[in-house]
Amino acid sequence: MYSQIEEESLAIVFGCTKYNQYLCGQSFTVETDYKPLISIFKKPMNKCPPRLHRMRISLQNFNFKLKYTPGKEIVVADHLSRLYLKESSTTEEEKIEAFVAMVEKNLSITDTR
Repeated sequence: MYSQIEEESLAIVFGCTKYNQYLCGQSFTVETDYKPLISIFKKPMNKCPPRLHRMRISLQNFNFKLKYTPGKEIVVADHLSRLYLKESSTTEEEKIEAFVAMVEKNLSITDTR
């Protein structure tokens, strides 16, 4: 179970890791609507809890500034974080049949020897 500050930090780690090829070597700003995150990132690393310490170590390759922006001003990110996946109308049996059909199509199996 992660605390709120750990989840917010993990989101930064995930974003930086996912877009590493674009962010590495660049200066960029990370906007957050979670004010406590600013103070924890200003603390010396040895004063952070172990999990946050590891997250901060993984972010050392990136040159970014953390900036507080109220949530109502980060409309797009706020909206995207609330999107959910609708349940698929495909049944489990249909998924299995589609998978079997794909495997059969890609295998060269014949009756003759």
